[in-house]
Formats: sequence, C-alpha cells, structure tokens
Amino acid sequence: MIIKGTIVDIDKDKWNTEDGGQPEEIGVSDSIYRDVSVEIDEVLKGNHEKGDIVVVRMYGGEINNTVIRADYEASFTEDEEVVLFLIVDDSLKNKDGSTDIII
Repeated sequence: MIIKGTIVDIDKDKWNTEDGGQPEEIGVSDSIYRDVSVEIDEVLKGNHEKGDIVVVRMYGGEINNTVIRADYEASFTEDEEVVLFLIVDDSLKNKDGSTDIII
C-alpha cells in the first residue's frame, strides 16, 4: 500500500509481550514498539480510502533503562504530512499475528 497521510496519534513505547512487561531474557522476537496512527489523505496504491486510519508499527524505543533501536525506522511527529510505502507486518515481532498492523 502507498498512501499520503497525516500523523494523528503516536502511542507511547511498550513491549510486545503478552502482558506488556519486559521479558526476563530478551529474545529475537521481543521488542519495544510504538504504534503510529495515520489518517489517509490520498491512496496511491491499495484498497483503503481517504479518511481511513491505518496503524503503522514502529519497532524500537526506550522503556526505563532498556533501549532497542532500529536504524531503518523512521521517526514521526503529530500533524506531520507523510508519504508511506507499507506492507503487512509478518515479522516475528508481530506476536499476535495482526494483519491490521503495517510497517
């Protein structure tokens, strides 16, 4: 999917564990992430419509003294206008297998 949109909300950093807490040992599928909500202004490719809200999951972040960084991740600010090239998140880090989350 390719969209033009506006950032409408940025969640706080959280762990992708079942209870949202830091795992005792951090494994390859454990991560800190934040969800970014984007209101679509224009669909360039895909089946969503103008006005839809899509959630973009951004891996990496900081909770307490634990920092996980992903050099390839973008950073956003609320009300920022963006053009995004998105795919369904099929990574190991998407532990609940949600197809509503895109990266």
